[in-house]
Amino acid sequence: MLEQGEGGRIVVTSSTSGLLGNFGQTNYGAAKAGIAGMARCLYLEGMKYGINVNILAPTALSRLTDDVMPDAVKDQIPPDRVSPAVVWLCSDDAKEVTGRTWLVSGNRVSMLAWNLMPIAQKDEAEGPWDVDEVGEAILATKDSWPSINPMRGFDV
Repeated sequence: MLEQGEGGRIVVTSSTSGLLGNFGQTNYGAAKAGIAGMARCLYLEGMKYGINVNILAPTALSRLTDDVMPDAVKDQIPPDRVSPAVVWLCSDDAKEVTGRTWLVSGNRVSMLAWNLMPIAQKDEAEGPWDVDEVGEAILATKDSWPSINPMRGFDV
């Protein structure tokens, strides 16, 4: 792409197992998280060359997901439903779209965006936190944290 000098498009395939976590898929999730991390750095490097990089986390019926998908949704998530979003991300219409994480499942497209959630802050003039003090400050906000489902990861 650099030699051609015309920019380009890269779409990497990650997974919600790596982006959000999934019980029983530690090794797979780690690999898919690594791909997403690489793409988040690569999009920054590619920007000055007009190379767009996006992350895709598809959900689709396949021989690997057939036994874990409920029968009621299998008809709604064929793999060919993911393709239009991938093709669009590679089109000229998406030339301004880079550095994003897309979850595509059936006819649903979602963007996963990481948000910073301030938890506790102490004036620097007061010196450093001690262990009990920082723990109390953190736990005081616990009711406002996103909920976690132990079988699915974060509820988003």
